[in-house]
Amino acid sequence: MEAPATESSDVIGERFAPQPHADVVFVELDGELVISAPISDQDQFRFHWLDVTATLVWKLFDGVTSLAELADELSDVFNEDRRVVLNDIVVLTRTLGDRGMLEGIARRPSPSATRQMELPVGSPIPEASFETCDGDVISTRDLQGRDIVLVNWRPGCSDCASIAGGLAALLPALEARGQRLVLVAAASPAVDLSLLERSGLICTVVRNCGYELFAGFGTPAAYLVDASGEIASDLTIGSVEVLALVRRLAGVEDRA
Repeated sequence: MEAPATESSDVIGERFAPQPHADVVFVELDGELVISAPISDQDQFRFHWLDVTATLVWKLFDGVTSLAELADELSDVFNEDRRVVLNDIVVLTRTLGDRGMLEGIARRPSPSATRQMELPVGSPIPEASFETCDGDVISTRDLQGRDIVLVNWRPGCSDCASIAGGLAALLPALEARGQRLVLVAAASPAVDLSLLERSGLICTVVRNCGYELFAGFGTPAAYLVDASGEIASDLTIGSVEVLALVRRLAGVEDRA
């Protein structure tokens, strides 16, 4: 039997009707779920925890009802702005798709499998063009002149969303040291603005799908790039690790 076609979670939008993968198993505790799906044929599993609200959304995934319809229903139930509800649902759905929890969506491979592709300290970053939130086009050379923390960022990534507030709190200290935070998004910069505004993360956001510097790596991931455009730190991967990198660069002692 031919395996069903799978697509990237980037196709998930308001018209998408999510359906839990047939291999997903879960345990419910106090209204919250721990769900898992196999990631290989060697009894290896990936787990994901859902809070009460995310659990409610998950239970509404039936393969028929679109995310737009779910947003209509849930915005009425919770008396919340529909645009915010839809954005949050899309973020959750893309994350679950990336982790192999949804039918028809390809699981994203672990970034640890491609660490050999990272560039060493002292290498110039690959030249590229980026689109800004205003629709302007800038190049990597336009980013030179200051040290920057260049972060691979993806709208719909729950790990990115989890550190947005923490990064926002570090911006003043980072700026005071002459450093700049730049998020490289894989979609239009405007897509991510609602999350960033709610988190107070006012920084430079640019778009470049498949930027060579982060090719093969997940989100979030980051490099420190010096004022001349050369890599000044090892590649950092993961929400906890990226936040720790920015804390160190901002001169804030990391929590134990």
